[in-house]
Amino acid sequence: IKLIDTCVNLQDTMFQGVYNGKQKHEPDFDHMIQRAAEHGIEKIIGVSGSLTDSEGSISVAKKFPNIFATVGVHPTRCG
Repeated sequence: IKLIDTCVNLQDTMFQGVYNGKQKHEPDFDHMIQRAAEHGIEKIIGVSGSLTDSEGSISVAKKFPNIFATVGVHPTRCG
């Protein structure tokens, strides 16, 4: 079975260790990617809700061959 995570918010601050505006642990994005691979996730598709998030997701996708970015703006985040 090939596993693909189709909805990762790549720009979520929790990957930087921030929860509810407070730093709780060191950034662990790379570790999260490693854990996903260890559990059979072959590809990750990042989703975005704003132009800024989309740009960040594209940047991440350029660094990892198994991560792909979608580009979009959520209707509640326009303007």
